[in-house]
Amino acid sequence: MKKLIRRILAVLLVLLLAAALPLVAVNVSEAGKAYIAHEESNYSWGLPLRVYDTDTHTYIKNIQVARMYNYRGNQRDMALSPSGDRAYIALNDPYRSSVAVVDTASDSLIKRIFLPMRHNFYSIDISPSGDLAYLFASNYNYSGYLFVMDLNTSQIIISVPLGGGAYWGRVRVSPDGNLIFLAKRTTLMILDSSTFQTLNSIGLGGSNTGDLVISPDGKKAYASSINYLNANAHLFEIDTETLAVVNSMSTASGFQGIDVSPSGEIVYATTRYSGKLFVIDATTFEIIKVVENVTSRSSGSLAFLNRVKFSPDGSFAYISTRSGGSFGVVVDTSTHEPYATFPGKGGVIAFIPDNAAPTANAGVDISLECTSTDGTAVVLDGSASTDPDGDTLAYTWTGSFGTASGISPTVIVPFGTSLITLTVDDGNGGTAIDDVVVTVADTTAPITSATLSGTLMSNGWYLGDVLVEVSATDTCSGVARITYTLDGALTIANGDYASATVTATGTHSVVYSATDNEGNTSADASMSMELFTADSDGLVALISTMVGEGLIAPQMENSLVKQAGNGSYNALANHIKAQTGKKIDPEASALLLAAIESITGH
Repeated sequence: MKKLIRRILAVLLVLLLAAALPLVAVNVSEAGKAYIAHEESNYSWGLPLRVYDTDTHTYIKNIQVARMYNYRGNQRDMALSPSGDRAYIALNDPYRSSVAVVDTASDSLIKRIFLPMRHNFYSIDISPSGDLAYLFASNYNYSGYLFVMDLNTSQIIISVPLGGGAYWGRVRVSPDGNLIFLAKRTTLMILDSSTFQTLNSIGLGGSNTGDLVISPDGKKAYASSINYLNANAHLFEIDTETLAVVNSMSTASGFQGIDVSPSGEIVYATTRYSGKLFVIDATTFEIIKVVENVTSRSSGSLAFLNRVKFSPDGSFAYISTRSGGSFGVVVDTSTHEPYATFPGKGGVIAFIPDNAAPTANAGVDISLECTSTDGTAVVLDGSASTDPDGDTLAYTWTGSFGTASGISPTVIVPFGTSLITLTVDDGNGGTAIDDVVVTVADTTAPITSATLSGTLMSNGWYLGDVLVEVSATDTCSGVARITYTLDGALTIANGDYASATVTATGTHSVVYSATDNEGNTSADASMSMELFTADSDGLVALISTMVGEGLIAPQMENSLVKQAGNGSYNALANHIKAQTGKKIDPEASALLLAAIESITGH
């Protein structure tokens, strides 16, 4: 009969709630879904972890986090990894407590990690780095322990005894990971996370711990107590720098659940028995509003209020119920009024963020000097890409080279401008792209060279015609033209080769340069040559050139020219020999005698 009455009351409860608080679909795309753990004990089967759609505030599915039968415990607490990809649930079981690890992407149980002995398991929190779990438990004499678990190995690596009186409680780690706040029954302990020494101990009053939270910026902690005898219990505000209580307030039954808005401006605190929601200004610690009868506006409180949790964007908050409630309440944080319900009761609430897309960053545009006509090596850099969930990213680069993988691959790009696309994939369905422009420039002038081809005599003069050849090479853009002047006469030849034949006796000079297709022009280079033709005209021209250069006395010119012109080579040779070292420079004399020999053959 009692069971029947309870069922009838539960049905009436839902009907009353439906009249006062109809289900409302809201569009809050940031949160996606929430997990709600069942904090109350059940002695017949393992209660599942509930998954809710926070857009519509409707039930999605159950996650069975413990064995279905003979499970005599409950889901006391829950913590998320920093990226939100794992949920860790504290499963209290008199036979053997454990940590259930849930993959939040697939909503599936990965494993259970058992505590080393039989303990009452009250609370869990995760380090900011995501590699450690802090577990608060007690034995059956209510002697408390803080266990530190390495989540990579699933092993307990540190066990810190906390003394007696550890009945119920919470453990929370500061955002910087330096402090551990641990509320055990009516005492708040603040520990150094490196030494586990107690830095301060604060009495909470009441008969048991209500809740414990730390503000998003880590500057304040809030701890509450409840009292089953309806005596005053408290809500404390603690300065995390001084570790001292700076504000407090009390209410008859105490404060059950606490949370701080993401902005850090508002504190929500629920009362266990009276069904009230306290809205508190976090700056002044003054009460802004008290919302009466949160679960029913018609006839007082129909259910005990339990935990409260703000959505990630702070636009709404979930309040769970227990001991008689069959639903939870959604509060509009702009009005601080209930406006929707979600089915089923529960305890601990965690918002599971949707997988956030990564941000691809292919780096700044790159300019390189061309090194080869086959392409230039460039090192790409995607290290500035990020993922808000902390997912491991895969990097794929595409361009004229094809495809390359890795955060910083080396690829070959051609001369000119290339667009390269980076795609990053977070492995959970999130991708992003970014482009980088790589410009392979040619700012280097061509390399030039020139050669002379002809009959070179021992004295350095050429006998007869001389072929002058100018060539140029360019690594990347290619040679556009060669420009040269021969004895002051300008010639421009397209391409990388030019030539000219020098036939006149005397000293000649060539000045040359090359320009590539990017407009880079080499510095002028030059070369000179001296030649004469093997005949009387060439010999006459040679004598006149030497007179002009001061190698032959001017008064000798007419007689030497006359002998050369009429072919009197033997007489000319004797004349030159007689004046060598006198009116004819010895080097000029040797050159003239060699020229005569080249003409006469002896």
